Amino acid sequence: DLHRLSIAKRSNPQTNLESETVAARYTSDSGQTIGTTFTTLIYEDEKSSTHGVYNTSTGIGEIQENGFYTFHASYLSPAVLLNGSQFQRITININGSPESVGLIRGSGNNVSRQVATSIASIYLEKGDTFSISGTGSVAGGMAVSSEYNHLSFARIK
Repeated sequence: DLHRLSIAKRSNPQTNLESETVAARYTSDSGQTIGTTFTTLIYEDEKSSTHGVYNTSTGIGEIQENGFYTFHASYLSPAVLLNGSQFQRITININGSPESVGLIRGSGNNVSRQVATSIASIYLEKGDTFSISGTGSVAGGMAVSSEYNHLSFARIK
């Protein structure tokens, strides 16, 4: 009598979740005003998004999959004269608290400057929120060129 045994690995919600890609890229060309107090930056133009976790109306994203994430955000500051004590700043906030800050100080020139910051790897859980904020010692509009104003994030594991 011949007996057969077959073993096959089946996918389940856990194995699907572990291999699922979460990635997005957004830009802005709206000329949003960045004030002298923290302003939530809104990247309103979705270029790609696998899960739609970022709200282009509020500028707040909500994590839907546990894992390690990477973030990059930037904006082109307004062309304003900044002296050495003045600044432009961008912040990646996780659950309402600053996690990564990019800062440029004035040089006495009336030019636009790109301000950027990144998080190489941070563990986030489902329900955690993220946002990008900007501020400066002189208020002005974010450049209306989307190639400088962008937000990207991805789940890397």
